Amino acid sequence: MRDRIMNYATGAFREYASLQMPNYSELLESFAKKGKVEDDAALLLDVFAVEKTMEYFDEVNPIVSDAIREIYFALPSTPFTDRVAAGRVRFFSASRNVSERSIYRRLRQAREVFAKNRGLRI
Repeated sequence: MRDRIMNYATGAFREYASLQMPNYSELLESFAKKGKVEDDAALLLDVFAVEKTMEYFDEVNPIVSDAIREIYFALPSTPFTDRVAAGRVRFFSASRNVSERSIYRRLRQAREVFAKNRGLRI
């Protein structure tokens, strides 16, 4: 069963990667100069939540942040289908000698932390 925020969180991670992983404060400053803060408030909140999620997992469980980088951040401009995701999970699990199920569980945990940081209801 898919969790309710899967598509949104996955899209936010991939959008963050397609923007070349910007720093929230720098992005906020550049939008403020252009006067586009209100127009792109959702994007700014997504970037903030992704940054906080990555910082959290870098400290607590680095394999989760590595999984996010290799599965969600790889080729962010290409379509992200279930088949692509499964292939990346399979490759990552084989390279880290961790079960695929464990990787899916950790990615779900990352999406839940993202949702909390973003202020979404889970």
